Amino acid sequence: MSWQIICLSVIGIWTLYAVIEKIMGAVHPFRAAAAALAGGAVALAAVNLCSEFTGVYVPLSGMNLCVSSLLGIPGVIALLMIPMFF
Repeated sequence: MSWQIICLSVIGIWTLYAVIEKIMGAVHPFRAAAAALAGGAVALAAVNLCSEFTGVYVPLSGMNLCVSSLLGIPGVIALLMIPMFF
């Protein structure tokens, strides 16, 4: 997946989050959306940075980035648990 598609996906998700936050009545919807997306990205980065010690990692792909940014920390936990069941 090219980096342009990944960037456009993240911008689209961020904008969608901002619209939802505005509808919900947030004072700063873009800031709230950025915080929501950053939580998933930080969790994904933390898992991959600790992979030397734990032996557990999540490959970086467009789908994994979208799942972690949309679902946040529960999405990263789901990405870690999916290989256990399939």
